[in-house]
Amino acid sequence: MSKPSQEQIAAANLTRQGYDYYLPRIKQAKPGRGVVIEPLFRRYLFIFTDGRWYSLQSTRGLSHVLMGEGGPQVVQDQIIASIRAREGPDGLICLAQPPKFSRGQKVRVDDGPFAGHFAKFQGMEPRERCQVLLNWLGGQVKVVLDERVLAAA
Repeated sequence: MSKPSQEQIAAANLTRQGYDYYLPRIKQAKPGRGVVIEPLFRRYLFIFTDGRWYSLQSTRGLSHVLMGEGGPQVVQDQIIASIRAREGPDGLICLAQPPKFSRGQKVRVDDGPFAGHFAKFQGMEPRERCQVLLNWLGGQVKVVLDERVLAAA
């Protein structure tokens, strides 16, 4: 674990000592600060060791090493791979946004050919598209619309 807000200092010192590490980062909007890039897991760096780890305890920027039985706690390779798989082209982690609406919620279509109609939200599809049930010509019809044209009713 790094000291509070010292992940970059710890990373630079790990590099100087010859350690490989992984510090997943994310871009987030912060009130009053705009968009900032910060660690996905505050104070946590994943450090790859070849059995030597004692020098980590005195690395500037690190507060301590999470210990398991007989040495540092080990994180499985597939966990690191699954985090890396969520990196975008800019090297930042992309987290899926939770849907704005819950299943069965009544929504209003604000734009497009169905503007002014009400529908029931059914779920999300790729590329911020929503599947809704629209009351149309006396029946319910499944329609896929852009999330931006929907509002809570």
